Amino acid sequence: MPKGKKRHKKGSGGTPHRASKRTPLGSRSLPAIPPIVPFGEVIAEAPVLRVKIQGAPTVPDGKYSLIDAYCTDPDCDCRKAYIVVRAENTAEDIAYISVGWESLSFYKNWMKAPRPPGISLADLKGPSLMPMMPQSSLAKPLLEVLRSYFEDPEKIGFYKERYFQFKAHLVERP
Repeated sequence: MPKGKKRHKKGSGGTPHRASKRTPLGSRSLPAIPPIVPFGEVIAEAPVLRVKIQGAPTVPDGKYSLIDAYCTDPDCDCRKAYIVVRAENTAEDIAYISVGWESLSFYKNWMKAPRPPGISLADLKGPSLMPMMPQSSLAKPLLEVLRSYFEDPEKIGFYKERYFQFKAHLVERP
């Protein structure tokens, strides 16, 4: 080892050696994370779903906007909606929830690589909190209250339709 160079030890704060920079897909550089964009910013006049929560012991009563967003990578076929939950009386984002509607085997094949630490196949299928996003203290209780909402076949149909509209729009863009 050249003088002055130190081998990286996990948790030491030093520079990691090349092998630890490998991504799950095996490349040497970290993959670019495709941006996620709200449906209404790409396709005009898109309604935002709203839910009224009342009587839940862990979530304040009120109306909540569910702003659906999708991955802008035209080559990605994640079949997931990314939901930003916002209380209607504030501009504060309370929770970031991902909702996948395909089978666990679909997500296992879609991943084609080891999952990042802390992410299970059930998280990919969703609904689940998005681990890389800032979550408020209400995020977990809100997810539990909204879980049946996101498992309703009619609501999933709404998100599936918008996902495919969004992806078709990406392909059609000049």
